[in-house]
Amino acid sequence: LAREHDGGAEGRPHAGAPNHAEHEAVTAGEGGGGAAKPAGPAPIEPVSGLLANADVAKGQDIAKKCLTCHTFGKGEPAKVGPNLYGIVGNKHGHMEGFAYSTAISSIDKPWGYEEINHFIDNPRAYAPGTKMTFPGLPKALDRADVIAYLRTLADTPVALPTQEEIDAANKAYEDAKAAAAAPPPSSSSAAPAASTTQEAAAPADDS
Repeated sequence: LAREHDGGAEGRPHAGAPNHAEHEAVTAGEGGGGAAKPAGPAPIEPVSGLLANADVAKGQDIAKKCLTCHTFGKGEPAKVGPNLYGIVGNKHGHMEGFAYSTAISSIDKPWGYEEINHFIDNPRAYAPGTKMTFPGLPKALDRADVIAYLRTLADTPVALPTQEEIDAANKAYEDAKAAAAAPPPSSSSAAPAASTTQEAAAPADDS
């Protein structure tokens, strides 16, 4: 879950397998015949289109693993991480008086559905420099269930995504997949162009 607890000690990590994505990104292609390294993290499947049918009860159950570091009830104090009541649609440093890290407080946009989705998929990729140790939820359906539960923690829950917002999230995902699948530009491809330019310029230098 969104466990931002940069105001103090890191606390006890949630149960889960270690995230080796950074190690794999560095080592991919080494000793493999010159295969290109990934350009960045894998695209994250959106949840906007899943929220209307998400399982709030299941999301609440998944979120229980975050009770070590967070509170969820209105007006409850922070623990190692901030209280999460009213987080959906709120600013990133939403809890007054909590010592957020710059990694979180400097993000100048609301906690929209897809922002929370990206954060709980991989907190350190979303906010480099966060001290959060939670490795993330790899399954989009689990993330949707948790976010649907977080949506209920409000005096007036934020409206569900419109079809336009769902389409935009899906398009961003498809664009990110296409960009990730595209071969990186070859450094050698620039050499012939430079050579051609030099040769074309040479006859003009008659002085």
